[in-house]
Amino acid sequence: MMKRKLPKTLGTYIERDILESDAYWDLTGAAPQVYMVFLMKRILSDKPFGKNKVRLIANNGEITYTFVEAWKNHRIPKSTFLRARDQLIRAGLIEIVEDGGCHHTTKYTISNNWRNYPEQTFERSKSGNLVGTKTRWKKSTVKSGTNNLKSTVKSDTISNPNGTENDA
Repeated sequence: MMKRKLPKTLGTYIERDILESDAYWDLTGAAPQVYMVFLMKRILSDKPFGKNKVRLIANNGEITYTFVEAWKNHRIPKSTFLRARDQLIRAGLIEIVEDGGCHHTTKYTISNNWRNYPEQTFERSKSGNLVGTKTRWKKSTVKSGTNNLKSTVKSDTISNPNGTENDA
């Protein structure tokens, strides 16, 4: 049995509204577990608001959770983690604040967009690249102006010093 490494908190708190929402109940696969880890990574603080206190997320927008961490700590494969993350984004439970890249981790925020789900979904924008066997080498997938009309490869025949010709 694998001992999973979780964030250094005693637990997490989930509002009843979220647990009753379609956004939460439509999650499948590893998405609920990934969401729990996101919630455990938040730092909650109580701020006075009139006579009451309001619970705020002090590190909202600074939460990081990488697929390397998901694999190392929870044995969640990269593809499963990314699918779960995209489900959480689509349902409005989390948002990407800053995309990661080379030596830079993606930063997330816990979102309240789930209140508008399913009337509104929050799809992550896809890149303009058309990749795959169905689109490979099709002229319609190449952006106009990227075709080089002058070829650098000559298909002429080359003469050998022997006087015979070889195809290039």
